[in-house]
Amino acid sequence: MDLWTFADILSLKNNKYVNGGGSIVGALYHIDNMYKSGVRIIILMPQFDYGDGALNRARLERADELCRTAQEDYPGLTVCVGSRIKYYSGFAKTVGADGARSIAGSRYIVVEFEKDASFTFMLKGVKECFDAGFRPLIENPLFYDEVDLDILEGLVENGAYTVWDKAVFEGRLHRSARKQMDVLFEKKLVHFVSDGAGGAEVTDYDAAAANAAAMYGDDAARGIFYQNYVEIINDGINIIPS
Repeated sequence: MDLWTFADILSLKNNKYVNGGGSIVGALYHIDNMYKSGVRIIILMPQFDYGDGALNRARLERADELCRTAQEDYPGLTVCVGSRIKYYSGFAKTVGADGARSIAGSRYIVVEFEKDASFTFMLKGVKECFDAGFRPLIENPLFYDEVDLDILEGLVENGAYTVWDKAVFEGRLHRSARKQMDVLFEKKLVHFVSDGAGGAEVTDYDAAAANAAAMYGDDAARGIFYQNYVEIINDGINIIPS
């Protein structure tokens, strides 16, 4: 397999600098680790919670500063910003105003729910996104208590995309886990892979991508580790359903 280039999300949910403390150096450390691991597209993801008021805008301002600094320091690196938005009814009106932002100004947004959110509540959020012209990304969707494969299929059918932790491809899958992953790929429910560690340590994307390629083919692996991210930041519509 040829040399891969990767893309990833860097969560800033618990980042000290973005949340108003510490220095930018610590945040750049995470970016440095990702860059050394072959990542050439990074989506910086500050948290948006409607209950946090002016803090939401301050987080975006610091994320923007981090974005500018990283672009200057790392040749060939594309960095952009998009909010991780905690869902509430009517939230789509917030995107583009009041401290919430889609990814690089595109139609794509990352939406977060409470762990015990009902399928009805999550489906309402997905439909609200779609009706407002946005396409929601849901990270690790099987984390949610009520989401099983059938419900996940329903969310995707209504316009959602899924982001999976890179760890699922880092080692030999147990038979039951492999069977579940096979079903996910068969039903085209895998769209993006992200490093759940958030870039905190030097990570090996190559091994995970090689495992994914061995199981599901180069095209599928390249889509979920890189090409689908390119579509996001270019506001494209050709997300490869793997």
